[in-house]
Amino acid sequence: MALTTGLATSVSAAAGPSAPSITRAVTAAATAGTPTGAPSTAPKASALPETPGVDGKTLAAAQAALQRASLLTDDSLTISAKQAAKIEEQAAAVRALIASREDGGAASRSGERAPLATTAAKPGTDLSADLSSATEDLRALLDKTAASAVDIEAAPPTPAELIAQQKQAAKAAAASLAAHTRDTAGYANGRIPAAALCELPFAPGQALRCDAAEQLERLDAAYKVRFGEHLEIVDSYRSYESQVATRATRGYLAAVPGYSNHGWGVAIDLGDGVQSFGTARYEWLRDNAPAFGWDNPDWARPGGSKPEAWHWEYTPLGS
Repeated sequence: MALTTGLATSVSAAAGPSAPSITRAVTAAATAGTPTGAPSTAPKASALPETPGVDGKTLAAAQAALQRASLLTDDSLTISAKQAAKIEEQAAAVRALIASREDGGAASRSGERAPLATTAAKPGTDLSADLSSATEDLRALLDKTAASAVDIEAAPPTPAELIAQQKQAAKAAAASLAAHTRDTAGYANGRIPAAALCELPFAPGQALRCDAAEQLERLDAAYKVRFGEHLEIVDSYRSYESQVATRATRGYLAAVPGYSNHGWGVAIDLGDGVQSFGTARYEWLRDNAPAFGWDNPDWARPGGSKPEAWHWEYTPLGS
C-alpha cells in the first residue's frame, strides 16, 4: 500500500505530537488498492473548448461599419426598403459574431459555454477572421447602397416660415436693441445728427434711430417675401426745418414742429399701396408689423382723429 507522505506529514505537523493516528488511516484509505506505479483511474477534468479571440482593430472596424449602417438605414428618404433590409441582414450577422465573442468571454469566466447565436462562428473557426469577412461584406453593401442613394435636398422654407423666422429674430433682438433708445438722448426733436441715426439699407437716403431701423429692416424682409418688393419709404427722420416745411404744406395733418415722431427718428410714411386703407398691403402690415414694433397708431387709423394710412410709428418690443 502506497502512502501519500506529503499529506500525512503536513496534517500530523499541524495537529501536533498528541494528535491521533487518523492521518495515516485517511492517507491509507485514499490510496488503498492502488498498486505502486499503477496509473490513476480517477477521472480528469475535461478542458473547456476555447472561443477564438478577436483583435481590437477588427472589432473597432466592425463597430464602425455597424454605426455607418445605422445612419444609412435611418435615412429612409434616400434608400429603398429592400436596400435597408439587406443592410440590416448583414449587420445582424456582424452583431451575432460580436455577440459570440462576448458570450465566449462570459462562458470562460463562469466555467460554462454560453449558447451562441445561429449566425455565430462555428467551434474551431477563427472568430476574428469571420468577423473581418462579415464586416467587409457589410462595407461593400454600404458602399454600393450609398452610391445608388437618391440625393434629396431639403425643401426651402415656405413664405410663412420665412416670415415667422423674421418675427422670431425681431423678438430675440429686442433686449439688445433697447440700448439704442438712448442714442438720441440729449438732442432736441429734429436736431439729431446723422451720426446718431442709421440709414435704411433698402431705402438709400432714409434714416431712423438705430433700433427702429433694424426692426424695420426685418419687417421689410418679411414684406418682400409676401409681396416680392421692398417697402416704399416716402419719409423717415425729419429735421426741424423739414417739419416746418411739411407743416406749411399739409396743415393740421402734420405735427407741430418740435413734436413730431419723425423728429425723433421713430416714424415713417409709406407708399406703394400702403397709403390707402383696405388694400392688401395695408392690411398685411396691420396684421404683421406689430411683431416688429411698428404699427399704424390709433389716431391714424380709420375713425381716428387724423386718418393717415401711410403713417407708421415704432415702439420697442416689450416696452
